[in-house]
Amino acid sequence: MAFQKVDWRKIILVMVSLYIYALVLEKIGFVISSFLLIAVLLKLVDNKKWYILILVGGSSALASYAFFELWLRSHLPKGIFGF
Repeated sequence: MAFQKVDWRKIILVMVSLYIYALVLEKIGFVISSFLLIAVLLKLVDNKKWYILILVGGSSALASYAFFELWLRSHLPKGIFGF
C-alpha cells in the first residue's frame, strides 16, 4: 500500500501549523506570521539549519509583502506591530 510510507505525523504537524497561522494572522500581522509559518514548515518538513530558516522565511515573507502590499496595493493584516 502507498499509505504505509506516508509520514502522517508530518502531515498533521503541517495542518496544525496552517491552522495556527490562520488564527494568529490578524493578531500579529502578515509579515511576522508568514515568516514564522515558513520557518516552522522548513524545520518540520526538511529539518533545515537555523540560518536557512531565517534567510528563506524572512526573504519569502518580505517578498510576498512587497508583491501584495506595494505592487498590487492589496491590504494585508498589519497586526499589533503595524507592519
